[in-house]
Amino acid sequence: MSQTSSVSAGWYHAEGDPLGTHRYWDGAHWQGGPRLAQSVARKQAESLDFGVPADAGARVIARLVDLIVWLVISVSVHAALGEPLVRGGSGAKWWIAGVISLVIIGTYEVALPLVRGGTLGKLAMGLGIVSADGSRLAQETALIRVAPAMLAAIPIFGFYLAVIVALISIPLMFTDKRSQALWDKLARTLVVRT
Repeated sequence: MSQTSSVSAGWYHAEGDPLGTHRYWDGAHWQGGPRLAQSVARKQAESLDFGVPADAGARVIARLVDLIVWLVISVSVHAALGEPLVRGGSGAKWWIAGVISLVIIGTYEVALPLVRGGTLGKLAMGLGIVSADGSRLAQETALIRVAPAMLAAIPIFGFYLAVIVALISIPLMFTDKRSQALWDKLARTLVVRT
């Protein structure tokens, strides 16, 4: 920002400062040196239009709603192909049903946040997903965010990888200042109250 900038006062990344840092812009001049973004994130979130980070409990409930949506999708696809949801199907058709379900679920997890700001679970809980700087999600960011869940697509051990990611993320949401899960940290996103 230049001395003639019309940007309002607030915490911003200053050109030339290390990535992941912010400093205070008073509307005309930079004040102080760069600070780690984490040290100002809550102040910034509370002072900007994009909301306050969601609490972990609301996030868990939202994910449970989304898991029900995932289950409905999977059961519907498997039933349409005449295959049971649990292992024991007739081989190739069962795997095809699984891949189709995964593509639909992945599309749900990417498209809805891009178009509506969150999945059905998050929207039902009054939550939304934004980039860490408060901007709307970019397509690449949404894809990175859903990638850990899509580990389940890896045959044989993918499910276990997805469970490990979940087991890391749940305690992380309860201990992180911004209630970020592992996928939020990878994609640099926040779930906020809307």
